[in-house]
Amino acid sequence: MDFLGTQTCDHIVGVPAVKYILNTCPRCLGNGYYGSPGFDSHGKVALLNKGNQLNQAITKILKENMRPTGYGFNYNTLSGNIDPTTISSIKAEIVRCVNYLIQVQINAQGNGVQYDPKEQLSGINYLDVQQNTLEPRSVVVTLIVINALNQTTSPVVITLQR
Repeated sequence: MDFLGTQTCDHIVGVPAVKYILNTCPRCLGNGYYGSPGFDSHGKVALLNKGNQLNQAITKILKENMRPTGYGFNYNTLSGNIDPTTISSIKAEIVRCVNYLIQVQINAQGNGVQYDPKEQLSGINYLDVQQNTLEPRSVVVTLIVINALNQTTSPVVITLQR
């Protein structure tokens, strides 16, 4: 189990509380969610269920800039005009990130880590990248992956912006 790392934003921020709209919210910056651990009604950290944990790992690798180790998304692929060639490069980079996660899990298993099959990444079922019509400097990625049980996860929809 992992903690739930994103919360749905209610756009009420500050003391005294101020109600914002999605586009002007200083907490979520217009995303509709923000990264912070959540708590349940008993005060315990909210945990992810198995399919959501896999989606959170994918979201995290795509949101982080690529590190020297290879973890993260290479945001240089978003430079220049977004055209079919750029879209193709972005898709290839997303596939690289997913394959990186698969290799990390394989290496961890070699060191004795046991994954629940619903949390173990097997491959990509669906990948779509579209230019964001509201913000031409960004793209909207829709990704559905397959776990070790050959089940598809719920779609991961992420906006990537240069």
